[in-house]
Amino acid sequence: MSQDTMQDNSLMSLVARAWQLDAGVEEAIFDFDNKSVAFLTTTGAVALAPAADPDEAENRTRIESGVGRMMITSRTKPTMPLLKFSAPESHFVSVCSGWNGGFVAVTESGQIYSIKVDGQIDPLCEGKRGRPRALVTNGPTKNIAALFENEICVLGSDGALLAAKQLESPASDLAFSPDGKSLANADCGGVSILSISENLKEERRLTHSASHARAAWSPSGRFITTALVDGGLHTWRLADGLSVPMLDYPSPSRHFNWGPSDGFLATSGAFRIVCWPLADKDLSAIRSIPLETGTKGIVLVTATAAQGKRNLVAGGYDNGNVVICETGKPDELLLRGVDGHAVRALAWSDDGLSLAIGTSGGFTAVARFPSYMFK
Repeated sequence: MSQDTMQDNSLMSLVARAWQLDAGVEEAIFDFDNKSVAFLTTTGAVALAPAADPDEAENRTRIESGVGRMMITSRTKPTMPLLKFSAPESHFVSVCSGWNGGFVAVTESGQIYSIKVDGQIDPLCEGKRGRPRALVTNGPTKNIAALFENEICVLGSDGALLAAKQLESPASDLAFSPDGKSLANADCGGVSILSISENLKEERRLTHSASHARAAWSPSGRFITTALVDGGLHTWRLADGLSVPMLDYPSPSRHFNWGPSDGFLATSGAFRIVCWPLADKDLSAIRSIPLETGTKGIVLVTATAAQGKRNLVAGGYDNGNVVICETGKPDELLLRGVDGHAVRALAWSDDGLSLAIGTSGGFTAVARFPSYMFK
């Protein structure tokens, strides 16, 4: 990474479009086609921004005369306002990537909606199943899965019911396999892997005596990781069932995400960004070899986002700081300074050049970096 273009807090004003919402941000996500960004607020509203920046920094880069250094000139075009809207009834509690600039969202009463790029909201299925616990979508299959208190249902992108399963005990989260053929269902005691083509029949059970909250499948499908309710994480390698706990976090890991080719797992919940090297490693030794990434301090990391192209991680802090680091190295590129509001949401675009940011104070932004910055 290069900091020659600009230093410290001024970088945000040069590379990002920013907005102020009247409520805190809970989620930020790009659609599967990287045309739009959605921000979900604590009041259950959704705000949309186009992913493309008409005044992106790449087009404002100049060679500084006499020095030969890259510099970014100031923005000259106005930032268009966010498209903001609420659910037709109730409040949105979760939003997921959709297609062609759109998104899928669910309300607290269990109604699932499609949200188009122009803000049009359409119900995807009839009936309300009660307060949802999880909503996930899969890019390749264009399927949608929702978890309710006693039921899992899988829908096609048109809302058609593809599979459903009644649960004997409550579960906490869902995650699609990369190919969309299976679901990981996290609960108290482990994870069940369910076959979508066989009406969510259990294919395999991964056990660990703890309450498992959030779940994530690695990009290659080789690993499943869950966040533990009492703190820390747990990872299974599916080839042989080997599992390992990742403990000793001072705070629950609300965010954890995978780097390219399953190379590392980036996690929040500590006083620095914690990355676990998993590719071609002995999992039994992993608890003693996290990659020390960024600088250790006295402020908790509240959000992380692993870039999908390189060994880079964006980290957001409880005080509002946002930094970008290379895994295993102490150097930090400071994107955003302290404002006292925790960073609650971070998300990279597929090309690894755009970063969406949301804070508990309602600050939202989409930063678009010049391609040379991460070479």
